[in-house]
Amino acid sequence: MTARPRRDDSAARLAELAERERTFSARASHQLRTPLTSLRLIVEAELARPRPDPATALHEVLSETDRLEQAINDLLRVEFS
Repeated sequence: MTARPRRDDSAARLAELAERERTFSARASHQLRTPLTSLRLIVEAELARPRPDPATALHEVLSETDRLEQAINDLLRVEFS
C-alpha cells in the first residue's frame, strides 16, 4: 500500500512541473515578442514616414534592443539557476 501514495505524489509532482513549464514558456514568449513587436513598429513607421532626424528612431530601437537583451538575460538566469 505504500507504493500507491508515492505514485500519486509523483503524478502530482509531474503535473505541477508541466504547469510550471507551460507558465514559463508563456511568460518567456511574451517577454521576447513584446520588444520585437516594438522594434518592428518603429522600423516600419520610420520607413513609411522618415523623420527629419533619424536619431530619434535609432534611440527608440536602441531602447527596445536593451529591453530585449535584458529579457533574454533574465530568462537565461532563470533557466540555469
